Amino acid sequence: MKKQIEELEEAIKGVTGRQEKQKREKAVNSALKEDWEQVFAELSSIDSKHLQPEDNLLLGYASLHSRYWNKAWQHFSLVDKDSQKDKLLTWAEKLCQENSKSAIAFALKGDVLARLELYEEAVKMLDQAEKLNDHSALIYDVRGLVKLTAGELQGAADDLKKALQINPKMSNAV
Repeated sequence: MKKQIEELEEAIKGVTGRQEKQKREKAVNSALKEDWEQVFAELSSIDSKHLQPEDNLLLGYASLHSRYWNKAWQHFSLVDKDSQKDKLLTWAEKLCQENSKSAIAFALKGDVLARLELYEEAVKMLDQAEKLNDHSALIYDVRGLVKLTAGELQGAADDLKKALQINPKMSNAV
């Protein structure tokens, strides 16, 4: 009987793992389309104990989009505290390789590079994102914050103003 229970528990874990993987794939595809509501729907249904750093990064952006500032801060804080940032960078690099025409993929990689304090590389990645989509307030907002953190005050101000011009509701561009 004990062996049967253990086998059943393992089978349940396998099903749960496959379901979480499918939800992650849907969330990433939704993020690349800037469908942040769908990202939030997919990832918020995963048990928080099973969230990966990339899940928290995407949930942070989904929360920002929905103007859930505290939730965004919580998710971004979890990303910053995570000791697996090298894994997160590997994820972001793969995302860019598989989606070489996606501005959001490059913006996410720029964000990850900035979290690793590789500001010059982060700005270059965000420049690439801008080349792919120069009408995304998100890209200018993220790049402005990276430049601000790196001490490039004029560049930061210019990017944050551009973010506000594109989307006056951008919270960071104040």
